[in-house]
Amino acid sequence: MALKKIQTREFGEIWSNDMDSTKYIISEFLDHKSYDNEIIELSKNDIILDVGSNLGLFAHYAAGRLNRKTTIHAFEPIPASYELLTKNVAANGLESVIKTYNVGLTDMDDPSEIDFHYYPNSSVLSTMNYKITEEGFFGIQSAKTGKIFFKTIKKRINKLRYFFNMMMLSIPFVSDLLYKIILKKFSMRTTVRCSMTNLSDFIEKQNIERIDVLKIDTEGAELKILNGIKDDHWEKIKQLIIEIHHDDYVEPIMEILDRNGFTNIAVKRDDYLKTEIGNYQLLFATKAKEPIESSAYIQPEYAGVGKETVYVFQ
Repeated sequence: MALKKIQTREFGEIWSNDMDSTKYIISEFLDHKSYDNEIIELSKNDIILDVGSNLGLFAHYAAGRLNRKTTIHAFEPIPASYELLTKNVAANGLESVIKTYNVGLTDMDDPSEIDFHYYPNSSVLSTMNYKITEEGFFGIQSAKTGKIFFKTIKKRINKLRYFFNMMMLSIPFVSDLLYKIILKKFSMRTTVRCSMTNLSDFIEKQNIERIDVLKIDTEGAELKILNGIKDDHWEKIKQLIIEIHHDDYVEPIMEILDRNGFTNIAVKRDDYLKTEIGNYQLLFATKAKEPIESSAYIQPEYAGVGKETVYVFQ
């Protein structure tokens, strides 16, 4: 697929081989304000780990917010995505700010190489946990429930509008048929063997003294990555941003955070991220500041679309 470039004030110059998905992620930052919250604080001279960097959008966003006065370690195991990550870092002159690693993170029991499923037409969904992607995103068979891709699909349909009367999109079976046709292209995948390590091994080899923000967006590998952190390394981690890819992951992740002293936790769950296996959720956690309120953790009702639900441990 041909490379295309998008230029924004917040991200700089970004090259992509999948511009629809890239624009969608940019809209998560700028339109949906997915990463806006009252818990995480980005400060100059922060050390940030961007795990699952893909093209480097989060890394570029953080570097811009901090006026380049930060150190970001960006991990991307898929070779094709890593090549674009390094291209984007170089295009924006950020080599001294964003350090890149062509490696994935997992737990301490996994081998040093793992097969990933790479989706060239939707690289952000590439994963070593293919069931999350296949059952979550690509398992959605109707345009009505496939909200996460339907916006992108409608853009594709608009490009083909001389074939279709757009009024036909109001007819469910036509809408679903078009959805499945384009979904087939999105779901094309290949298998890529990727190098792996665990976070504690990286901390030790790179002599990382602190991690001000640990961001994880790895399409279903978030639990494995958290389990790859030794007990004595948790004290180095000050704040967390985790995209959770399955409802069943929420409680075990909460237990890990509780055990390691994170007192303020908020989860943002938006309906536009809903799939058949649950809502994709962004979790924000910190040890800093006083707790927002004092109560034991329970599973509360969610605050609503685009809102944060606060989980607090005693």
